[in-house]
Amino acid sequence: MLAFALPRAELVHHTDDDGTWSVQLQTSDGAWARVPLGGESYVTEGGDGALWREAEATWSWWNEQGRPGLDRFAVVRKPDGRMHARCLSTQARWDLGS
Repeated sequence: MLAFALPRAELVHHTDDDGTWSVQLQTSDGAWARVPLGGESYVTEGGDGALWREAEATWSWWNEQGRPGLDRFAVVRKPDGRMHARCLSTQARWDLGS
């Protein structure tokens, strides 16, 4: 779901200076959101944008729809190279660029 909702973002592992392992969502424009794996649950963000808010909204939507599996989505590529994904049951659509 994050790949559809945030196609410009990548998910990477990050190790803080104190050795804490985190998952980090980041974009090429410098925006990032990081949450530690285990222990306390908190989010730190940097750069322009609200990546974590977008990730939470995507998670909420997916849960509200009954957690549809990959077989409930389609990816369409137009002749001009543009692509979008859509949920077959709700017709929700995400622009994936080209």
